[in-house]
Amino acid sequence: MKTLTTIAVACLATLAGCGSLETTVEVRNETRRSVSVTLERDVVASDAKVLARQSISAGDSWLVGPVKTPPFEPAMLRVRVPGDLGGLGAEVRLPRGRSTAVIESARIDSWGEISVRLIGTKPDEDE
Repeated sequence: MKTLTTIAVACLATLAGCGSLETTVEVRNETRRSVSVTLERDVVASDAKVLARQSISAGDSWLVGPVKTPPFEPAMLRVRVPGDLGGLGAEVRLPRGRSTAVIESARIDSWGEISVRLIGTKPDEDE
């Protein structure tokens, strides 16, 4: 039993020593409305931690990062249309490294008003 405990502690120490991983994202609003964008750390078994928040006007963009998150807590991008109380908004899990998130008007058969599409994902040069 003592051996298993020692191995478990060693594994946790190794994972903790992995450090944080970085995510950078350019968010482009290609809709005709302003949107509210939140970058969050998706914490396991807890509420998400807000890393950054911004309102983006129609046609504008926002560069955020690099933000550091632990290995098992990825960054999430959540997008809402202000004033749309019943709207679902959109969200996407961001990969590590650099990426571009394009906010677009949702298709006619969608429940929400907006959608988020990831393009140009690539790892950081350091990795």
